[in-house]
Order: sequence, then structure tokens, then C-alpha cells
Amino acid sequence: IGLDAGVTSVVSGTRLEAQYNTAHTCALTPAGAVLCWGYGEDGQIGNGAYSNQNRATAVNGHGSGVSQIAAGGKHACARTASSISCWGSGDYYRFGNSFGTAFPGTPPSLGGPVHEVALGVDHSCFRLDGGAAKLRVASHHGCVVRDDGAALCWGVLGATPAIPSGLSSGVIDLFLGGSWQSPTQGSLDMAGWQNTIGPVACALMSNGAVRCFGDDRFGRGSGLPSHDPRDVVFP
Repeated sequence: IGLDAGVTSVVSGTRLEAQYNTAHTCALTPAGAVLCWGYGEDGQIGNGAYSNQNRATAVNGHGSGVSQIAAGGKHACARTASSISCWGSGDYYRFGNSFGTAFPGTPPSLGGPVHEVALGVDHSCFRLDGGAAKLRVASHHGCVVRDDGAALCWGVLGATPAIPSGLSSGVIDLFLGGSWQSPTQGSLDMAGWQNTIGPVACALMSNGAVRCFGDDRFGRGSGLPSHDPRDVVFP
């Protein structure tokens, strides 16, 4: 499908709520080119068209020089050494304004150089200089690992950035999963939200431990969400 030269990374964006059934995928080649395919009716293929593509399609203006790509629910972004560009649906102010585009465009001023980009279903996050070592985003929640080993999380897991209990130091990385569903479709309440596939975050600690929090219906067996990270017990 046009990827004979090899691939260094692949990202996929998807919306799986009952009212949506969309997905697009983008690949980054060793030369720094970006190609996308799949659902494209919101412009998320980045080739200037609003149509689906069943073959890897070159993103306009991104034939080389890209070092990172990210995909969200109906949008995608690419980062070079000196710039950031995004394309797809602009609703919910994904690009910092209300405009979407099928051509890659630059979001409004981000206040500094972008070192990492991560996309959720309906939001975009950019890591600038300022003590955040790693940025992790899932469907409707996000976290950063700071340089001092502390984790801060926000979104479905908390209205504002906060350090979860026990994660003020020693965090090496965070792994996020789960997706938000509308209240009429959900059955589990957590912090005022309803979830059918609840948000989950797991932290890898410097001592090798793993601590997780969020939806627990398939975890310890309580069926209840936990805002406090709990150690995962391995056999």
C-alpha cells in the first residue's frame, strides 16, 4: 500500500461510540514522510480531500523531515524539528480554534517549541519546555511524567492536573487506556462521568512495581473505580 520503503512508526485514531464507527491510520517512513489511510470524511487523511482512502496516501507537504506523528479521534498531527502541523476535524477546538482542514496547517501559537504531541479523541496536547519529561494521552484523559519522577493526570481521571496518591516520585512511565462513552450508553460512574470502557492509567515505577488506577471492573474484582493507584500483584 505504498510503504515499501519501510515504516518507523504507525498511529491510529478511532471513535468507537455507538454513533461513530470511524478509524484512520498514519505511518511515518524512515525518510520522515507521512502517509495516511482509512476514514477520511473529516479530512484526517491530510491530502486535501474529504473522502476515505483504502491505500496509504501521502499527506500534503510532509514528504520528509517529520520526526513524530500522532492520531486522534478525527484528526492527526505531525512534528518536525522546528514546526507542528495538524489536519482533520476542528470541532471541539482540537486545533485551538474552530476550524478544521483537510490540508495540514499550523495551530495557533503554542508559546514555545513543541517537543512532543499526543492526541485524544477530541483534544490535543503539546509538550513544551517546562519540566515535563513524557506526555501520555488516551481518549479523554491525559498524564505527564515530570523530570522529578512525579506524575500529574487530568481529564476523566480528575478535573484539573493533580498528582495521584503514591505517584509523587519514582514514576518512569505511564500507560493510559480506555474510552469515554455518553451517559445514556454507560453504566459505571466515576467522578461524574459515565463509562462503558472505563479510563485506566498504569504507572511503571523505578523499583519495577506497576500501579494502576481508574476503571476496575476487570481488575481486583470489586467492579468499582479507584482514584488511588494500587499495586498490581503478579503471580
